[in-house]
Amino acid sequence: MPPSSLAILDSDEKRLEYLKSVFKRDDYKVFSFVDIQPLLEQLAQNPMAAILLEYGTLTHSERNEIVRIFRQYDHNNIFIYNLPDDANRRLAFYELGARRVFDVSSPVEEIYYALKGPLQNFSRSTPGTELVSTGDLQEMPLKNLLSTMGKEERSGVLRLFSNQMAGKIYFKQGYPIHAQVGMHEGEAALMHMLFWPEGTFRFSSKMTFNGRGSVGISHVALLIAAEKIRKQFAVHIGNLGSLRATVRVQYAGDLQQSGLAVDEAFVELIRRPVMIKKILENPVYPNFTTVEKLNLLLENGYLHVYDEEKKKESSAEAISAESSTVVTRPGESFAAEMIRYFDLGEKARPYVIPVLSVHGRNGSRFIQTLFDAGEELYKGQMILDSHRSCLLESLAINEQIIDDVEERKDDLIGFVYVLGEEAYERLDYTRYILGKMSQLYPLPLVILFTGAVQQPESLKKELNIPGSHPVFTVALDKKEQLEEVILKMALYRQEEEEEESGEDAHSEDEVTTDA
Repeated sequence: MPPSSLAILDSDEKRLEYLKSVFKRDDYKVFSFVDIQPLLEQLAQNPMAAILLEYGTLTHSERNEIVRIFRQYDHNNIFIYNLPDDANRRLAFYELGARRVFDVSSPVEEIYYALKGPLQNFSRSTPGTELVSTGDLQEMPLKNLLSTMGKEERSGVLRLFSNQMAGKIYFKQGYPIHAQVGMHEGEAALMHMLFWPEGTFRFSSKMTFNGRGSVGISHVALLIAAEKIRKQFAVHIGNLGSLRATVRVQYAGDLQQSGLAVDEAFVELIRRPVMIKKILENPVYPNFTTVEKLNLLLENGYLHVYDEEKKKESSAEAISAESSTVVTRPGESFAAEMIRYFDLGEKARPYVIPVLSVHGRNGSRFIQTLFDAGEELYKGQMILDSHRSCLLESLAINEQIIDDVEERKDDLIGFVYVLGEEAYERLDYTRYILGKMSQLYPLPLVILFTGAVQQPESLKKELNIPGSHPVFTVALDKKEQLEEVILKMALYRQEEEEEESGEDAHSEDEVTTDA
C-alpha cells in the first residue's frame, strides 16, 4: 500500500465524513475507524502517511492500546485533535511522541489546512518533488500560517493574494527571512499582509531566497508587535468612520507649509476622492501606516471624509463616535429585568454583550437606538444600578473577531448578532463564526435579521442556523423592540435549562417580540 494512505480514528460521524472527503479530494486513500482495535490491525498490515486520532474516541480505549500506537508505529506522523484545553494532557501526548496536538478550539477546517504540508512531506517518494499547499485566508489566516510554518520548520515561499495585491514571504527552516508586497519589504510588508481579511495563499517548497534577508524577528515577536498595531489600526479606522468611507485631502497648500510628516507622494494619491479600502494598497505606506497618516490629516483639518453608508460628512471637529463610550441609565423596569433575567451579581467591572455584524455598522445602529444617540454608536454602557452595569460593544465579523471576543471573555453574558443582506458577502466566514462562538462560549444568544433581508428563511438556511437558536426580524430604529429581544435572549437560556431539567418551560406570553 502506498504511503499516501492515512488512518483516522473518530467516533463522530459528521466530523469523520468531513475529514474523509477533504483528504480524498487530495488523492489520499483514507481508512476510517470508530474503534481502536480495527485501527491497530490495519496499521500492522500497511504503512500510513499519517494517523489522526480524536481525543474523545481515544478515551474509550485501553491505555496499553494507545501507547502501542506510539511505540510500534512511526510517531512522527501521529496527530491528536479535539483535546480539551488542558496543558498537562497536551504535554503528555507530546511526550508520547505526537507531532501535533490540536485542542477543541481548532475547527476541523483549520486542522485540515495545518496537516496539508506535513502530509505531503510524509508521502513524497521522489527527491526534489515540489511541496505545494494552497488555501483560503478566511479559513487559515496569515497569523496561523506563520505559526504552522514555524512548528513544521518549512522552507520555501508563501505567496498571498488579496483582491487588490499579491505578496510573498520566504521561509528558511520555519523562520520568515524576507517579505515583499508591492513596494514594501521586510517586517512592514509582513505586517501589511497580516491585515488582509480575505484572499488566498499558495506555498511552494521549491522556491528559495538567495538575497539579503529583510526580516530579522521571529514570527512570535512579529505577532506580538502586530497585536499592538492592530489595536491602533482599529482606533484609527474608528475615527475615520469605516473602510468604505471616501477621503480626499483639503487645504493642500497649507498642508505643504504645515510641517506634518506626510509624504508628498501620498498626498498626491488622495487629491481626488478615494475609498479608504482602496488606498490601503499604495506604494508609499503599508496599510497600518496609511490609516495612521489619514488620521493625522483628519485631526489637523487637512482631510475631508465622506461615508456614504453613514450619509454624513466629518472633519477635525466631527470625529466619529466609534472610539468613545456613551454611558446611560435605562428605564428602571428594563434595568431590573436585565438583572433578574441574566442573574447578574454585583460586579466592579461591567458585564459585556458583544453586538456582532458583518461590517460593524448594523451593530452600531443597534446600540445607537438603544442609547438614543444622534449618530451611530460603537460602545454604550448601561448603568443598571449602583453595583451593576452592562457594556454593549459593536464588533465586526472579521479575522480579528475571535481575538477581540477573547479579550472580553471574563465578562461576557451573551451575544447579539445583527445580520442584513451584507451577510451574503461573507457567508462562509459568518457561518463559521456563528458556530465557533457557540462552541467557545456556550452563552445566551439572539440572531436578528434587519428589515433589509428579503428572504430571512433562505439566509437562515444558508448560515446553517440551528432551529433551537432564537431568530427575529427587527427594525433597528425601534428601541422597545430591541430591548425586548435582549430580554428574550435571557429567557431563551432559561427555557433551555428548564427543558433539560424536565420542568415546565417559561410561558411564551412573557415576551412578545414584534418580529
